[in-house]
Amino acid sequence: PAQAKNKMKYILLVQLPLNDHGNNYVAGNIPYACAVLSAYVNLRLGDLGKAEYVPVEFSNFASNELLVNYIRCKKPDLLGFVCYLWNIERNIEIVKILQNDPSFTSTIVFGGAEITEDSVFLNTPGISFYCGEGEWFFRKYLRGEIDLSKQHFIKQPVEEQTAVEDIVEPFTSNYLNSSFDNSVFIEMTRGCPYKCVYCSYSKNLNKVRELKPCILFNAVEKAEQRGIREIYILSPTFDRAPHFKDSLRELAQINTLQLHTELRTDRIDP
Repeated sequence: PAQAKNKMKYILLVQLPLNDHGNNYVAGNIPYACAVLSAYVNLRLGDLGKAEYVPVEFSNFASNELLVNYIRCKKPDLLGFVCYLWNIERNIEIVKILQNDPSFTSTIVFGGAEITEDSVFLNTPGISFYCGEGEWFFRKYLRGEIDLSKQHFIKQPVEEQTAVEDIVEPFTSNYLNSSFDNSVFIEMTRGCPYKCVYCSYSKNLNKVRELKPCILFNAVEKAEQRGIREIYILSPTFDRAPHFKDSLRELAQINTLQLHTELRTDRIDP
């Protein structure tokens, strides 16, 4: 009954690059969060909503005014910004332009690993903030379990982490293209067992979830078919996965692309 009351929601996601007048850093703006969340909404919650993100070629090079016009034309129910240290101030600049337009009525949400309860940006009017996994937030939002008109800051409870089988890999699901350098990202680990003081990646996660190795092998097969140069395996401790040695034997057969990941060097043996 609760779902029946909700009309289909349209979600537009935005991820902007590091500000640099020479456009030297745009190649590093990989819209992975946008892609994985768009895939999750459309493939897991498609009866409640639809999601897409501003194309990376546009978000990387368009001016604030052009981005605002693009957003206005899309008329999303919810406009979500992926926030990092290097883009949050520009995100706020764009929001202020939109808020000067009385016809713009979209709900605006900022999310990301670096959103915290003591952030200096939380006093920005007209924006809701969430701390935690995007899958959790959009599931709650689309099911009508979050009232953004009454909640300015939403934090994911640690006991409500996204189940590993609900995480959608966006590259093989056709929601993520290769980057400018002809590489692609594949998430294989959600969370990290270590709590390094300089890293905010796992600050709100108390459990490490390893995706099935077949996800990586399917991505490798597709990447080879498309002539992709390199796969970045998103895993802070890839050698910690229970399937690590078996995966190495499978990956050793690759001869057409490079692999990049992170390991604990003290765990490496012959």
